Amino acid sequence: MGTIHKERQIYALLDGRLSDGKLEKLERHLEQCEDCRRFMDEVRALRTDLRDIGSAQPEGVNWQGAWNLIEAGVERQRARAGRPAREAASPFWKFAFAGAVVILVAAVYVAVDKNLRDGRETGGPHGGTQVQPAAPKGEIAAPVTAFATFTTRNATWTLPGVGAKDLDIDTVLREGASITTAGASAVGIQAGSRTGIRLEAFSSVSITRLTGEEVALRLEHGTVSVDVTPGEKTARVSVTTDEARVLARGTLFSVSKSSDATSVVVGKGEVLVTPTAKAQDAVSVKRAEGVRVSTAGAVAPIGETAAAETQRLETALFNMFGDRVPEEALTVDVEGDGGFGFIGIDGKQEASSHLVLRRPAGDGEARVVMKDGSEFPLVFTLAQGKSAGVTCDLKTLAKFQPAETVKPKKTTGAPEEKVLEEEESTETEEAAGFIDPFLVKVKIMKAKGTMRSCYEKYLDGNPEEKKIKARIVFTVGEDGKVTTSTCSCNVQDEALATCLSESVKAVTFPKPEGGAAQFEYPVSFNPN
Repeated sequence: MGTIHKERQIYALLDGRLSDGKLEKLERHLEQCEDCRRFMDEVRALRTDLRDIGSAQPEGVNWQGAWNLIEAGVERQRARAGRPAREAASPFWKFAFAGAVVILVAAVYVAVDKNLRDGRETGGPHGGTQVQPAAPKGEIAAPVTAFATFTTRNATWTLPGVGAKDLDIDTVLREGASITTAGASAVGIQAGSRTGIRLEAFSSVSITRLTGEEVALRLEHGTVSVDVTPGEKTARVSVTTDEARVLARGTLFSVSKSSDATSVVVGKGEVLVTPTAKAQDAVSVKRAEGVRVSTAGAVAPIGETAAAETQRLETALFNMFGDRVPEEALTVDVEGDGGFGFIGIDGKQEASSHLVLRRPAGDGEARVVMKDGSEFPLVFTLAQGKSAGVTCDLKTLAKFQPAETVKPKKTTGAPEEKVLEEEESTETEEAAGFIDPFLVKVKIMKAKGTMRSCYEKYLDGNPEEKKIKARIVFTVGEDGKVTTSTCSCNVQDEALATCLSESVKAVTFPKPEGGAAQFEYPVSFNPN
Protein backbone atom coordinates (compact mmCIF):
# COMPACT_ATOMS: atom_id res chain seq x y z
CA MET A 1 0.00 0.00 0.00
CA GLY A 2 1.22 3.53 -0.76
CA THR A 3 1.31 6.58 1.48
CA ILE A 4 -1.72 7.18 3.73
CA HIS A 5 -2.20 10.93 4.10
CA LYS A 6 -5.44 11.18 6.05
CA GLU A 7 -5.41 8.20 8.43
CA ARG A 8 -6.80 10.06 11.47
CA GLN A 9 -9.54 11.76 9.45
CA ILE A 10 -10.56 8.41 7.90
CA TYR A 11 -10.90 6.81 11.34
CA ALA A 12 -12.91 9.83 12.52
CA LEU A 13 -15.17 9.52 9.48
CA LEU A 14 -15.82 5.84 10.14
CA ASP A 15 -16.52 6.61 13.81
CA GLY A 16 -18.96 9.40 12.88
CA ARG A 17 -16.82 12.06 14.59
CA LEU A 18 -15.80 14.14 11.57
CA SER A 19 -17.27 17.64 11.27
CA ASP A 20 -19.07 18.69 8.08
CA GLY A 21 -16.27 21.06 7.08
CA LYS A 22 -13.57 18.43 7.43
CA LEU A 23 -15.83 15.86 5.78
CA GLU A 24 -15.99 17.93 2.59
CA LYS A 25 -12.20 18.33 2.54
CA LEU A 26 -11.70 14.59 3.12
CA GLU A 27 -14.14 13.69 0.33
CA ARG A 28 -12.22 15.92 -2.08
CA HIS A 29 -8.97 14.25 -1.04
CA LEU A 30 -10.43 10.75 -1.42
CA GLU A 31 -11.55 11.61 -4.94
CA GLN A 32 -7.91 12.22 -5.86
CA CYS A 33 -6.02 9.70 -3.67
CA GLU A 34 -6.41 6.03 -4.54
CA ASP A 35 -4.19 4.90 -1.61
CA CYS A 36 -6.43 6.57 0.96
CA ARG A 37 -9.58 5.24 -0.70
CA ARG A 38 -8.19 1.71 -0.60
CA PHE A 39 -7.12 2.14 3.04
CA MET A 40 -10.62 3.36 4.03
CA ASP A 41 -12.26 0.44 2.20
CA GLU A 42 -10.01 -2.09 3.96
CA VAL A 43 -10.59 -0.58 7.42
CA ARG A 44 -14.34 -0.44 6.84
CA ALA A 45 -14.41 -4.03 5.61
CA LEU A 46 -12.43 -5.22 8.66
CA ARG A 47 -14.78 -3.40 11.03
CA THR A 48 -17.78 -4.90 9.28
CA ASP A 49 -16.34 -8.41 9.63
CA LEU A 50 -15.59 -7.90 13.35
CA ARG A 51 -19.06 -6.48 13.95
CA ASP A 52 -20.55 -9.62 12.42
CA ILE A 53 -18.91 -11.88 15.02
CA GLY A 54 -21.71 -11.34 17.52
CA SER A 55 -24.41 -12.37 15.06
CA ALA A 56 -22.49 -15.06 13.20
CA GLN A 57 -20.50 -17.09 15.74
CA PRO A 58 -19.73 -20.62 14.55
CA GLU A 59 -21.32 -23.32 16.62
CA GLY A 60 -19.16 -24.94 19.28
CA VAL A 61 -17.01 -21.86 20.05
CA ASN A 62 -17.32 -20.34 23.54
CA TRP A 63 -16.18 -16.83 22.70
CA GLN A 64 -16.48 -15.33 26.18
CA GLY A 65 -14.73 -18.31 27.72
CA ALA A 66 -11.88 -18.00 25.19
CA TRP A 67 -11.34 -14.34 26.04
CA ASN A 68 -11.50 -15.08 29.78
CA LEU A 69 -8.81 -17.76 29.47
CA ILE A 70 -6.54 -15.43 27.50
CA GLU A 71 -6.97 -12.57 30.00
CA ALA A 72 -6.48 -14.87 33.01
CA GLY A 73 -3.32 -16.35 31.52
CA VAL A 74 -1.85 -12.93 30.83
CA GLU A 75 -2.61 -11.77 34.39
CA ARG A 76 -1.01 -14.91 35.93
CA GLN A 77 2.15 -14.37 33.89
CA ARG A 78 2.32 -10.74 35.00
CA ALA A 79 1.80 -11.72 38.63
CA ARG A 80 4.60 -14.34 38.58
CA ALA A 81 7.01 -11.88 37.03
CA GLY A 82 6.04 -9.14 39.48
CA ARG A 83 5.39 -6.76 36.63
CA PRO A 84 2.87 -3.91 36.85
CA ALA A 85 -0.42 -4.32 35.04
CA ARG A 86 0.62 -2.19 32.05
CA GLU A 87 4.10 -3.59 31.57
CA ALA A 88 4.66 -5.61 28.42
CA ALA A 89 4.27 -9.37 28.70
CA SER A 90 7.09 -11.83 28.08
CA PRO A 91 7.86 -13.06 24.55
CA PHE A 92 6.10 -16.33 25.40
CA TRP A 93 2.83 -14.57 26.09
CA LYS A 94 3.31 -12.33 23.10
CA PHE A 95 3.43 -15.43 20.92
CA ALA A 96 0.51 -16.97 22.85
CA PHE A 97 -1.60 -13.87 22.35
CA ALA A 98 -0.66 -13.69 18.66
CA GLY A 99 -1.74 -17.32 18.25
CA ALA A 100 -5.07 -16.57 19.88
CA VAL A 101 -5.58 -13.65 17.51
CA VAL A 102 -4.83 -15.91 14.53
CA ILE A 103 -7.41 -18.43 15.75
CA LEU A 104 -9.91 -15.61 16.29
CA VAL A 105 -9.39 -14.20 12.79
CA ALA A 106 -9.77 -17.68 11.28
CA ALA A 107 -13.06 -18.12 13.14
CA VAL A 108 -14.23 -14.73 11.89
CA TYR A 109 -13.43 -15.77 8.32
CA VAL A 110 -15.44 -18.98 8.70
CA ALA A 111 -18.39 -17.10 10.19
CA VAL A 112 -18.45 -14.37 7.55
CA ASP A 113 -18.02 -16.89 4.75
CA LYS A 114 -20.95 -18.90 6.13
CA ASN A 115 -23.10 -15.78 6.21
CA LEU A 116 -22.28 -14.98 2.60
CA ARG A 117 -23.14 -18.51 1.51
CA ASP A 118 -26.34 -18.70 3.47
CA GLY A 119 -27.52 -15.20 2.47
CA ARG A 120 -29.03 -12.49 4.65
CA GLU A 121 -31.83 -11.18 2.46
CA THR A 122 -35.45 -12.19 2.80
CA GLY A 123 -37.67 -12.61 -0.22
CA GLY A 124 -40.92 -14.03 -1.47
CA PRO A 125 -42.02 -14.94 -4.98
CA HIS A 126 -39.96 -13.00 -7.52
CA GLY A 127 -37.76 -11.65 -4.74
CA GLY A 128 -40.20 -9.59 -2.70
CA THR A 129 -37.27 -7.79 -1.12
CA GLN A 130 -37.48 -5.21 1.62
CA VAL A 131 -34.89 -2.56 0.82
CA GLN A 132 -32.35 -2.09 3.60
CA PRO A 133 -31.96 1.56 4.65
CA ALA A 134 -28.67 3.38 5.02
CA ALA A 135 -26.94 3.18 8.38
CA PRO A 136 -27.48 6.17 10.70
CA LYS A 137 -24.68 8.69 10.90
CA GLY A 138 -21.94 7.50 13.19
CA GLU A 139 -22.49 3.80 12.46
CA ILE A 140 -20.52 1.63 10.08
CA ALA A 141 -22.42 1.21 6.82
CA ALA A 142 -23.95 -2.27 6.70
CA PRO A 143 -23.80 -4.27 3.47
CA VAL A 144 -27.03 -4.26 1.49
CA THR A 145 -28.30 -6.30 -1.43
CA ALA A 146 -29.22 -5.34 -4.97
CA PHE A 147 -31.94 -6.98 -7.03
CA ALA A 148 -33.12 -7.14 -10.62
CA THR A 149 -35.99 -4.78 -11.52
CA PHE A 150 -36.26 -5.89 -15.16
CA THR A 151 -34.54 -8.35 -17.47
CA THR A 152 -34.60 -9.04 -21.19
CA ARG A 153 -32.46 -11.81 -22.65
CA ASN A 154 -28.97 -13.35 -22.33
CA ALA A 155 -27.70 -11.90 -19.06
CA THR A 156 -25.55 -13.74 -16.49
CA TRP A 157 -24.06 -13.00 -13.09
CA THR A 158 -21.24 -14.45 -11.00
CA LEU A 159 -19.71 -14.22 -7.53
CA PRO A 160 -16.07 -15.05 -6.62
CA GLY A 161 -15.82 -18.81 -6.43
CA VAL A 162 -19.27 -19.28 -7.99
CA GLY A 163 -19.87 -20.18 -11.63
CA ALA A 164 -21.93 -18.06 -14.02
CA LYS A 165 -25.70 -18.15 -13.53
CA ASP A 166 -28.55 -16.81 -15.63
CA LEU A 167 -29.83 -13.48 -14.32
CA ASP A 168 -33.61 -13.34 -13.98
CA ILE A 169 -36.19 -11.28 -12.11
CA ASP A 170 -35.62 -13.36 -8.93
CA THR A 171 -31.87 -12.65 -8.79
CA VAL A 172 -30.51 -10.98 -5.64
CA LEU A 173 -26.98 -9.57 -5.91
CA ARG A 174 -24.33 -8.82 -3.30
CA GLU A 175 -21.09 -6.92 -3.13
CA GLY A 176 -18.56 -8.64 -5.39
CA ALA A 177 -21.09 -9.76 -8.00
CA SER A 178 -20.35 -9.32 -11.71
CA ILE A 179 -23.08 -8.94 -14.35
CA THR A 180 -22.63 -9.52 -18.09
CA THR A 181 -25.10 -8.97 -20.93
CA ALA A 182 -25.01 -10.28 -24.49
CA GLY A 183 -26.59 -8.88 -27.65
CA ALA A 184 -30.13 -7.46 -27.69
CA SER A 185 -30.32 -7.54 -23.91
CA ALA A 186 -30.43 -5.09 -21.02
CA VAL A 187 -30.77 -5.47 -17.25
CA GLY A 188 -32.17 -3.16 -14.57
CA ILE A 189 -30.77 -3.39 -11.02
CA GLN A 190 -31.79 -1.45 -7.92
CA ALA A 191 -29.23 -0.99 -5.14
CA GLY A 192 -30.79 0.19 -1.89
CA SER A 193 -33.85 2.38 -2.22
CA ARG A 194 -32.56 5.18 -4.43
CA THR A 195 -29.93 3.89 -6.89
CA GLY A 196 -30.96 2.40 -10.23
CA ILE A 197 -28.41 0.70 -12.49
CA ARG A 198 -29.09 -0.17 -16.13
CA LEU A 199 -26.60 -2.37 -17.97
CA GLU A 200 -26.88 -2.15 -21.75
CA ALA A 201 -26.18 -4.89 -24.34
CA PHE A 202 -22.65 -6.33 -24.68
CA SER A 203 -21.57 -4.93 -21.30
CA SER A 204 -19.91 -6.17 -18.11
CA VAL A 205 -19.86 -4.51 -14.68
CA SER A 206 -18.82 -5.53 -11.16
CA ILE A 207 -20.28 -4.29 -7.87
CA THR A 208 -17.17 -3.49 -5.81
CA ARG A 209 -18.91 -1.68 -2.95
CA LEU A 210 -22.55 -2.00 -1.88
CA THR A 211 -23.81 -0.32 1.29
CA GLY A 212 -26.60 2.07 2.15
CA GLU A 213 -24.09 4.91 1.94
CA GLU A 214 -21.99 3.91 -1.05
CA VAL A 215 -22.41 2.06 -4.35
CA ALA A 216 -19.22 1.50 -6.35
CA LEU A 217 -19.12 -0.12 -9.79
CA ARG A 218 -16.27 -1.30 -11.99
CA LEU A 219 -17.13 -1.16 -15.73
CA GLU A 220 -15.04 -3.56 -17.81
CA HIS A 221 -16.65 -2.86 -21.19
CA GLY A 222 -19.92 -1.64 -22.70
CA THR A 223 -22.30 0.92 -21.19
CA VAL A 224 -23.83 1.34 -17.73
CA SER A 225 -26.48 3.96 -16.98
CA VAL A 226 -27.11 5.12 -13.40
CA ASP A 227 -30.13 6.93 -11.95
CA VAL A 228 -29.59 8.24 -8.43
CA THR A 229 -32.71 9.73 -6.82
CA PRO A 230 -31.89 12.70 -4.54
CA GLY A 231 -32.93 12.45 -0.88
CA GLU A 232 -31.78 11.77 2.65
CA LYS A 233 -30.96 8.13 1.86
CA THR A 234 -29.11 8.89 -1.37
CA ALA A 235 -25.91 6.88 -1.65
CA ARG A 236 -22.62 8.12 -3.02
CA VAL A 237 -22.18 6.38 -6.38
CA SER A 238 -18.97 5.87 -8.36
CA VAL A 239 -18.15 4.12 -11.62
CA THR A 240 -14.52 3.24 -12.32
CA THR A 241 -12.89 2.18 -15.59
CA ASP A 242 -9.27 1.87 -16.71
CA GLU A 243 -9.31 5.48 -17.86
CA ALA A 244 -11.38 7.35 -15.27
CA ARG A 245 -13.42 7.42 -12.07
CA VAL A 246 -16.89 9.02 -12.12
CA LEU A 247 -18.35 10.23 -8.82
CA ALA A 248 -21.99 11.28 -8.49
CA ARG A 249 -24.75 11.89 -5.95
CA GLY A 250 -28.37 12.50 -6.94
CA THR A 251 -28.07 12.48 -10.73
CA LEU A 252 -28.66 10.58 -14.00
CA PHE A 253 -25.67 9.67 -16.15
CA SER A 254 -24.09 6.98 -18.33
CA VAL A 255 -20.54 5.65 -18.67
CA SER A 256 -19.32 3.82 -21.80
CA LYS A 257 -16.04 1.89 -21.97
CA SER A 258 -14.31 1.05 -25.24
CA SER A 259 -10.87 -0.47 -25.76
CA ASP A 260 -8.98 2.82 -25.36
CA ALA A 261 -11.36 5.41 -23.90
CA THR A 262 -14.21 6.13 -21.49
CA SER A 263 -17.15 8.40 -22.33
CA VAL A 264 -19.39 10.04 -19.73
CA VAL A 265 -22.71 11.77 -20.46
CA VAL A 266 -24.95 13.46 -17.86
CA GLY A 267 -28.73 13.52 -18.26
CA LYS A 268 -29.48 15.29 -14.96
CA GLY A 269 -27.43 16.83 -12.18
CA GLU A 270 -23.64 16.84 -12.18
CA VAL A 271 -20.76 14.35 -11.89
CA LEU A 272 -17.02 14.61 -11.22
CA VAL A 273 -14.80 12.79 -13.74
CA THR A 274 -11.23 12.09 -12.62
CA PRO A 275 -8.78 10.71 -15.22
CA THR A 276 -6.73 7.80 -13.90
CA ALA A 277 -3.52 8.97 -15.58
CA LYS A 278 -3.97 12.66 -14.66
CA ALA A 279 -5.94 12.98 -11.43
CA GLN A 280 -5.14 16.70 -11.29
CA ASP A 281 -7.21 17.23 -14.45
CA ALA A 282 -10.55 16.25 -12.87
CA VAL A 283 -13.51 17.95 -14.53
CA SER A 284 -17.13 18.58 -13.57
CA VAL A 285 -19.71 17.46 -16.17
CA LYS A 286 -23.23 18.91 -16.04
CA ARG A 287 -26.60 18.15 -17.62
CA ALA A 288 -26.59 17.52 -21.41
CA GLU A 289 -22.77 17.58 -21.40
CA GLY A 290 -20.35 14.75 -22.12
CA VAL A 291 -16.61 14.08 -22.08
CA ARG A 292 -14.27 11.43 -23.46
CA VAL A 293 -11.24 10.35 -21.40
CA SER A 294 -8.36 8.61 -23.17
CA THR A 295 -5.93 6.08 -21.71
CA ALA A 296 -3.33 8.85 -21.48
CA GLY A 297 -5.72 10.94 -19.37
CA ALA A 298 -6.69 13.50 -22.02
CA VAL A 299 -10.21 14.89 -21.52
CA ALA A 300 -12.20 16.12 -24.54
CA PRO A 301 -15.85 17.25 -24.80
CA ILE A 302 -18.30 15.34 -26.99
CA GLY A 303 -21.14 17.22 -28.70
CA GLU A 304 -23.72 15.47 -30.87
CA THR A 305 -23.12 12.13 -29.17
CA ALA A 306 -23.91 13.71 -25.80
CA ALA A 307 -27.19 15.19 -27.10
CA ALA A 308 -28.38 11.83 -28.42
CA GLU A 309 -27.33 10.01 -25.25
CA THR A 310 -29.07 12.59 -23.05
CA GLN A 311 -32.30 11.98 -24.95
CA ARG A 312 -31.91 8.21 -24.53
CA LEU A 313 -31.34 8.56 -20.78
CA GLU A 314 -34.58 10.54 -20.39
CA THR A 315 -36.66 7.65 -21.78
CA ALA A 316 -34.55 4.65 -20.70
CA LEU A 317 -36.33 2.10 -18.50
CA PHE A 318 -34.94 1.72 -14.95
CA ASN A 319 -38.15 0.53 -13.22
CA MET A 320 -37.13 1.68 -9.74
CA PHE A 321 -39.13 1.43 -6.52
CA GLY A 322 -38.95 2.92 -3.05
CA ASP A 323 -38.67 1.02 0.21
CA ARG A 324 -41.31 -1.54 -0.83
CA VAL A 325 -40.38 -3.76 -3.76
CA PRO A 326 -43.30 -5.57 -5.45
CA GLU A 327 -43.38 -9.36 -5.58
CA GLU A 328 -45.42 -9.40 -8.81
CA ALA A 329 -43.80 -9.62 -12.24
CA LEU A 330 -45.09 -8.88 -15.75
CA THR A 331 -43.78 -10.56 -18.91
CA VAL A 332 -44.26 -8.82 -22.27
CA ASP A 333 -43.44 -10.75 -25.45
CA VAL A 334 -43.54 -9.38 -28.99
CA GLU A 335 -43.60 -12.10 -31.63
CA GLY A 336 -43.03 -11.85 -35.37
CA ASP A 337 -40.82 -9.62 -37.48
CA GLY A 338 -43.01 -6.75 -38.53
CA GLY A 339 -40.92 -3.62 -37.96
CA PHE A 340 -40.92 -3.70 -34.14
CA GLY A 341 -39.50 -0.57 -32.49
CA PHE A 342 -39.83 -0.76 -28.69
CA ILE A 343 -42.08 -1.57 -25.75
CA GLY A 344 -43.37 1.51 -23.97
CA ILE A 345 -44.48 1.45 -20.33
CA ASP A 346 -44.89 4.28 -17.79
CA GLY A 347 -43.43 6.74 -20.30
CA LYS A 348 -40.20 4.73 -20.66
CA GLN A 349 -38.88 2.59 -23.50
CA GLU A 350 -37.23 -0.82 -23.87
CA ALA A 351 -36.02 -1.98 -27.29
CA SER A 352 -36.06 -5.71 -26.48
CA SER A 353 -39.00 -7.78 -27.72
CA HIS A 354 -38.92 -9.86 -24.50
CA LEU A 355 -39.29 -7.97 -21.22
CA VAL A 356 -39.80 -9.23 -17.66
CA LEU A 357 -40.24 -6.52 -15.03
CA ARG A 358 -41.39 -6.11 -11.45
CA ARG A 359 -44.75 -4.43 -11.26
CA PRO A 360 -47.22 -3.63 -8.45
CA ALA A 361 -50.51 -5.52 -8.48
CA GLY A 362 -53.35 -3.89 -10.41
CA ASP A 363 -54.40 -2.94 -13.94
CA GLY A 364 -51.99 -1.38 -16.40
CA GLU A 365 -51.25 -0.62 -20.02
CA ALA A 366 -48.18 -1.04 -22.20
CA ARG A 367 -47.56 -0.10 -25.82
CA VAL A 368 -45.87 -1.88 -28.68
CA VAL A 369 -44.48 0.88 -30.89
CA MET A 370 -43.42 0.09 -34.45
CA LYS A 371 -40.59 1.72 -36.38
CA ASP A 372 -43.11 3.53 -38.57
CA GLY A 373 -44.66 5.17 -35.47
CA SER A 374 -47.82 3.06 -35.29
CA GLU A 375 -48.79 1.70 -31.86
CA PHE A 376 -50.64 -1.28 -30.42
CA PRO A 377 -51.90 -1.10 -26.81
CA LEU A 378 -51.53 -4.05 -24.42
CA VAL A 379 -53.84 -4.21 -21.41
CA PHE A 380 -52.85 -6.35 -18.42
CA THR A 381 -53.91 -7.17 -14.86
CA LEU A 382 -51.60 -8.37 -12.09
CA ALA A 383 -53.24 -10.07 -9.13
CA GLN A 384 -51.73 -9.69 -5.64
CA GLY A 385 -48.71 -11.97 -5.29
CA LYS A 386 -49.11 -13.35 -8.82
CA SER A 387 -47.35 -12.88 -12.15
CA ALA A 388 -48.86 -12.48 -15.60
CA GLY A 389 -47.85 -12.17 -19.22
CA VAL A 390 -49.11 -10.47 -22.36
CA THR A 391 -48.14 -11.30 -25.94
CA CYS A 392 -48.29 -9.15 -29.06
CA ASP A 393 -48.22 -11.17 -32.30
CA LEU A 394 -47.13 -8.79 -35.05
CA LYS A 395 -48.19 -11.27 -37.72
CA THR A 396 -51.75 -11.24 -36.42
CA LEU A 397 -51.79 -7.50 -35.92
CA ALA A 398 -50.70 -6.98 -39.52
CA LYS A 399 -53.95 -8.65 -40.59
CA PHE A 400 -55.96 -6.55 -38.14
CA GLN A 401 -54.57 -3.09 -38.73
CA PRO A 402 -56.39 -0.50 -36.61
CA ALA A 403 -56.61 3.14 -37.56
CA GLU A 404 -53.74 5.33 -36.38
CA THR A 405 -56.22 7.12 -34.12
CA VAL A 406 -59.76 6.36 -33.03
CA LYS A 407 -61.54 9.55 -34.07
CA PRO A 408 -64.53 11.03 -32.25
CA LYS A 409 -67.48 11.26 -34.68
CA LYS A 410 -68.83 14.80 -35.01
CA THR A 411 -72.37 15.52 -36.22
CA THR A 412 -72.33 19.32 -35.93
CA GLY A 413 -70.14 22.00 -37.48
CA ALA A 414 -67.97 21.48 -40.57
CA PRO A 415 -67.98 17.88 -41.88
CA GLU A 416 -64.81 15.81 -41.48
CA GLU A 417 -63.15 13.81 -44.23
CA LYS A 418 -64.84 10.38 -44.40
CA VAL A 419 -63.13 7.06 -44.75
CA LEU A 420 -65.99 5.46 -46.69
CA GLU A 421 -69.40 6.48 -47.97
CA GLU A 422 -70.77 9.86 -46.86
CA GLU A 423 -74.30 8.61 -46.19
CA GLU A 424 -73.08 6.35 -43.35
CA SER A 425 -72.76 9.24 -40.88
CA THR A 426 -76.27 10.56 -41.49
CA GLU A 427 -77.88 7.51 -39.90
CA THR A 428 -76.34 8.10 -36.42
CA GLU A 429 -77.69 10.15 -33.53
CA GLU A 430 -76.02 13.27 -32.14
CA ALA A 431 -73.46 12.74 -29.35
CA ALA A 432 -71.53 15.53 -27.63
CA GLY A 433 -69.69 13.55 -24.92
CA PHE A 434 -65.95 12.85 -24.72
CA ILE A 435 -63.71 9.81 -24.00
CA ASP A 436 -59.95 9.81 -24.46
CA PRO A 437 -59.47 8.21 -27.93
CA PHE A 438 -56.48 6.21 -26.68
CA LEU A 439 -58.63 4.57 -24.00
CA VAL A 440 -61.22 3.75 -26.64
CA LYS A 441 -58.50 2.16 -28.76
CA VAL A 442 -57.29 0.09 -25.81
CA LYS A 443 -60.80 -1.21 -25.10
CA ILE A 444 -61.75 -1.95 -28.69
CA MET A 445 -58.62 -4.04 -29.16
CA LYS A 446 -60.30 -6.60 -26.89
CA ALA A 447 -62.70 -7.30 -29.74
CA LYS A 448 -59.86 -8.12 -32.13
CA GLY A 449 -60.33 -11.88 -31.96
CA THR A 450 -64.09 -11.66 -32.54
CA MET A 451 -63.62 -9.37 -35.53
CA ARG A 452 -61.07 -11.72 -37.02
CA SER A 453 -63.55 -14.60 -36.64
CA CYS A 454 -66.13 -12.57 -38.54
CA TYR A 455 -63.69 -12.16 -41.43
CA GLU A 456 -62.72 -15.85 -41.45
CA LYS A 457 -66.42 -16.87 -41.61
CA TYR A 458 -66.83 -14.53 -44.58
CA LEU A 459 -63.84 -16.14 -46.34
CA ASP A 460 -65.43 -19.60 -45.93
CA GLY A 461 -68.17 -18.57 -48.36
CA ASN A 462 -66.01 -16.25 -50.48
CA PRO A 463 -62.59 -17.91 -50.91
CA GLU A 464 -61.60 -15.61 -53.79
CA GLU A 465 -61.80 -12.44 -51.73
CA LYS A 466 -58.49 -10.92 -50.68
CA LYS A 467 -58.68 -7.72 -48.64
CA ILE A 468 -61.62 -6.26 -46.74
CA LYS A 469 -61.92 -2.65 -45.56
CA ALA A 470 -64.61 -1.66 -43.09
CA ARG A 471 -65.65 1.30 -40.99
CA ILE A 472 -67.53 0.87 -37.74
CA VAL A 473 -69.45 3.85 -36.33
CA PHE A 474 -70.65 3.40 -32.76
CA THR A 475 -72.12 5.42 -29.92
CA VAL A 476 -71.11 4.99 -26.28
CA GLY A 477 -73.87 5.80 -23.79
CA GLU A 478 -73.48 7.57 -20.46
CA ASP A 479 -73.01 4.22 -18.69
CA GLY A 480 -70.11 3.20 -20.99
CA LYS A 481 -72.14 0.66 -22.97
CA VAL A 482 -72.55 0.80 -26.76
CA THR A 483 -76.06 1.93 -27.71
CA THR A 484 -75.72 1.85 -31.52
CA SER A 485 -73.17 0.29 -33.87
CA THR A 486 -73.22 0.25 -37.68
CA CYS A 487 -70.67 -1.06 -40.14
CA SER A 488 -70.01 -0.37 -43.82
CA CYS A 489 -67.62 -2.51 -45.93
CA ASN A 490 -66.10 -2.39 -49.39
CA VAL A 491 -68.02 -5.63 -50.13
CA GLN A 492 -71.73 -6.13 -49.93
CA ASP A 493 -72.20 -8.76 -47.22
CA GLU A 494 -74.84 -8.11 -44.57
CA ALA A 495 -73.69 -11.01 -42.36
CA LEU A 496 -70.11 -9.66 -42.21
CA ALA A 497 -71.25 -6.10 -41.45
CA THR A 498 -73.62 -7.31 -38.72
CA CYS A 499 -70.96 -9.53 -37.15
CA LEU A 500 -68.40 -6.70 -37.02
CA SER A 501 -70.84 -4.18 -35.52
CA GLU A 502 -72.03 -6.69 -32.90
CA SER A 503 -68.43 -7.38 -31.86
CA VAL A 504 -68.05 -3.72 -30.87
CA LYS A 505 -71.35 -3.78 -28.98
CA ALA A 506 -69.91 -6.41 -26.66
CA VAL A 507 -67.21 -3.97 -25.42
CA THR A 508 -67.75 -1.76 -22.36
CA PHE A 509 -65.95 1.60 -22.51
CA PRO A 510 -65.13 4.24 -19.88
CA LYS A 511 -68.08 6.46 -19.02
CA PRO A 512 -67.97 9.54 -21.31
CA GLU A 513 -67.86 13.08 -19.97
CA GLY A 514 -70.75 15.35 -20.97
CA GLY A 515 -73.13 12.68 -22.25
CA ALA A 516 -72.98 10.04 -24.99
CA ALA A 517 -69.93 9.96 -27.29
CA GLN A 518 -69.65 8.76 -30.89
CA PHE A 519 -66.62 7.25 -32.68
CA GLU A 520 -65.64 5.84 -36.06
CA TYR A 521 -63.15 2.98 -36.28
CA PRO A 522 -61.64 1.88 -39.64
CA VAL A 523 -60.26 -1.68 -39.84
CA SER A 524 -58.86 -3.86 -42.62
CA PHE A 525 -58.33 -7.60 -43.03
CA ASN A 526 -56.04 -9.74 -45.18
CA PRO A 527 -56.24 -13.52 -45.66
CA ASN A 528 -53.41 -15.82 -44.53
